[in-house]
Amino acid sequence: ITLRRDVSSCHSIGKRGAEVILADVADRRGDDFPEGGLRLMTLGNTGRLSAAWGEGTALSVASELNKRKILGGVTVLETRPYGQGSRIAATEMALENMPNTAVAVDGAS
Repeated sequence: ITLRRDVSSCHSIGKRGAEVILADVADRRGDDFPEGGLRLMTLGNTGRLSAAWGEGTALSVASELNKRKILGGVTVLETRPYGQGSRIAATEMALENMPNTAVAVDGAS
């Protein structure tokens, strides 16, 4: 039951997150959609390995936008001291053909 609930939750996060972001873009920009698609930023690993299974949390939103062909890319901020979260997230995104860039936290400001 927990696994099923986790998969369902991740799926819901992705769908709802994408809807909220698209509604916000429409409110702010109207029909003037960003050229090249939407760009997201996340910190560390928020993909499959951050959840029991499914698409993860924040990366499920990116995945949903990617499926809709409106994701321009994701900037993944590294976590200290080892940066393993960003490497895991970047690898998961590459496997789904999501454009991504890993950045040191100090370089993101």
